Amino acid sequence: MMENNFEKMKLNGEEVKEDEGQIMMKIKACLPCGMHLLKTQVAGHRMDLKKKTFGIICESEEIILKSGDKKHLRDREIDFYEKVKNSDDPVYKSLSKLIPKYCGIRELCLFNETVQFLALGNTTSGMSEPCVIDIKIGKRTWDPLAGANKRASEDKKYAESKSAYGFSITGFRMIDVMTKCLKVFDKNDGKNLNSETVVEALKTFLNIAPDRPPCRNLLIMLLTSLWKILAFFRTQKLLRFYSSSVLIVYDASRLRHALRTNHQNEIEKRYDYSNIPTNYPSWSSSANMKVDKKQLKKSSSSHNFNAHEKDNRILTNKSKCLEMNGHDKKVIHTLCRTHSVENNYDSEMIKMKQDYTYVLSELMKPSKPYPDWVRVTMIDFAHVYPAEDNSVDKNYLDGIENLIKILETFLDNCQN
Repeated sequence: MMENNFEKMKLNGEEVKEDEGQIMMKIKACLPCGMHLLKTQVAGHRMDLKKKTFGIICESEEIILKSGDKKHLRDREIDFYEKVKNSDDPVYKSLSKLIPKYCGIRELCLFNETVQFLALGNTTSGMSEPCVIDIKIGKRTWDPLAGANKRASEDKKYAESKSAYGFSITGFRMIDVMTKCLKVFDKNDGKNLNSETVVEALKTFLNIAPDRPPCRNLLIMLLTSLWKILAFFRTQKLLRFYSSSVLIVYDASRLRHALRTNHQNEIEKRYDYSNIPTNYPSWSSSANMKVDKKQLKKSSSSHNFNAHEKDNRILTNKSKCLEMNGHDKKVIHTLCRTHSVENNYDSEMIKMKQDYTYVLSELMKPSKPYPDWVRVTMIDFAHVYPAEDNSVDKNYLDGIENLIKILETFLDNCQN
């Protein structure tokens, strides 16, 4: 993962304290040279020395390693990815476009034992300020092999949000586009969500606030990917997905740039250029121009030339005048605005600097497999089973449909 100033290392969902430094050093010592823990992990089991769980490890900028907490679940997910890779079935072919890139198996020696890892494409690769949310799809999250205790335990988790929408938010991290502060939302927060606060949590993740409407570009790209998943589940009748999630990722730095661009465009649209005079003197006919000395004296004393008032013109022209088009009006407006001591340019200079910094950072990034800045992928396939009847996976279908409906309502108040 790319290092940035917005990330805080987390251990088991808690911010690392100074007295935990030794623990982190031990964890780092366990990992092969060049590897490190995935700092953007928002759900699932993390590296734990006592429980001997391994979390998600970054092998490189493009590849992450996932093990799972139990061997039989790890083996089951490996089998799933292998089948998707090797099958000629149209269902698996379609599914391969909706899941992370499968890069094979890795073996690492951790805690004095050899552990197998799934090597998968890193969905946050190349992002400067990655925002990540894990949404578990389905009201039912236990599989057909689960015992009575497991079923009861799963039904109690995220009960209100699953009952209302058929999905649950198991964790997210987002970077506020205004303050650049990192906000982390863990599984305990998710378990307390109800039908109303689920919607508010999604707004928070998408950087939506009362004074900051949704970004249309972000929502359209997000919904486009979710619609593809929806289309898949409306037709496939081969598999049942339990406790599987949708991982949504976007780059806050790109969102910040998009919001600023949209804001500038809205200002340009609202400005009425029709008030600017359309007839101005022909500068080539200088012989036919004369200076109004009284008006010139008045203008020089105020240092503020207002081109919107015809009475304040300092130049008069008795010859043929030029007809101005929309672009010319915009130029005149800019000149009149900038040539005034009443304007404060600090905010505009800051925006120019931010735009320059953004463009420079984009140019310096190495070529990456993900050219987009909003990404959606299905994850977690340790509980995928063959369908028992020739019908669609209604449990998953209901959840993904409700998630899409909520996000579509955000479009009503978004920026153009």
